[in-house]
Amino acid sequence: MMEDLNDLRTIAEIALDAMEKHAGELGIPGVAVILYTTEEKPKDLCSVMRIVGAIHTIAEDQTGYNFIALAYSKLAESIETGKHSGNPIRPLLVGEFGYQGSAVAKVKNGVVMAAFSGKTTGDVDFEIAMAGLSSLSDNMQCDSGS
Repeated sequence: MMEDLNDLRTIAEIALDAMEKHAGELGIPGVAVILYTTEEKPKDLCSVMRIVGAIHTIAEDQTGYNFIALAYSKLAESIETGKHSGNPIRPLLVGEFGYQGSAVAKVKNGVVMAAFSGKTTGDVDFEIAMAGLSSLSDNMQCDSGS
């Protein structure tokens, strides 16, 4: 059980370190986020974000991707559905894009979500997010079968 923000910070650091390491091994810059809530239908949430090499990518024509916005959009979908993002279980709401990259794990006293958005595809973003949740298995009772 996470008793306070220090516990969240400790758990988040473990997961963010794992996500950063995995993204680095794949050579993918982006943004990693860990979110915790004590409720399956959350009212209060707390998240910790880490820049893993880049917050965005901009092309020569000035189009690009804001990795922070995309990571939180993936989390928003997971918060709403209680499932990994990119699951077509209902029509998307405005602000959701249906992108893979957010993973959900039920823990003893709540829910932990990990999201990654980077210069890659959604399945790789999801793989990186899962690396974060997998790193917690020794530290929390996780069920990441969502």
